[in-house]
Amino acid sequence: MIDIAAVPNDQYMHQATMNIVGACAPSLAAIAQGVPPRATWAGGEVTAARAALARAFPTEDDWGAAGVIAEARAVLPEDTIATVDSGAHRILLSQMWTSYIPRALLQSTALCTMGCAVPLAMGAKLASPDATVVSFSGDAGFLMVAGELSTVAELKLPVIFIVFVDASLALIEKKQRERQMVNLAVDFGHHDFAAIGRAFGGHGVRVTNRAELRAALLAAQEADTFTVIAAEIDRGSYDNRI
Repeated sequence: MIDIAAVPNDQYMHQATMNIVGACAPSLAAIAQGVPPRATWAGGEVTAARAALARAFPTEDDWGAAGVIAEARAVLPEDTIATVDSGAHRILLSQMWTSYIPRALLQSTALCTMGCAVPLAMGAKLASPDATVVSFSGDAGFLMVAGELSTVAELKLPVIFIVFVDASLALIEKKQRERQMVNLAVDFGHHDFAAIGRAFGGHGVRVTNRAELRAALLAAQEADTFTVIAAEIDRGSYDNRI
């Protein structure tokens, strides 16, 4: 256990005037002793915030990135564990995805790690084998870690991998375009991600609309191996969304 008071001030960002060193549970109990309970946000602030978020990020899109996220949330069980890596899709999914249980959405925020959704999903499935686990990746991020599918196959993990396929580093492309900069180093080849999934011994499905995605998700939940779902979306799918 580290005594924070003994750490030089320049070693941590947020300084405190008083430090408490001890086990969390008894420390919190002691601090709360004699403090009467009270309602938090009793004025309906939480409901209002959720309603405002729903208005800002509607779920009725016929297709595109928002349509993929909305359809997945509608089809998959409420106790699904979702993982997402860095990119425009993470920003959008973080606003649209609803978690009904604790620790049901895993992502890398501070480091913005491309490709992390795949290993996060593998670990989640190992830790919670009875849970439905879905991974959301951009196509570039998925390419960076596609070899991990060999481990997924060897461990027989029936994880669902959804890949947003637009052959672009969508977030950087969007920033370049909005700042009227030259399109530079953000485009790459269009790859058959469904075939990649099949090549590693799993299922692979290419989807282009919500009905196809729904069918693929329902089948993936019954499969005894992993499924790669390549969701083909248009470039510019994130415009006016994030």
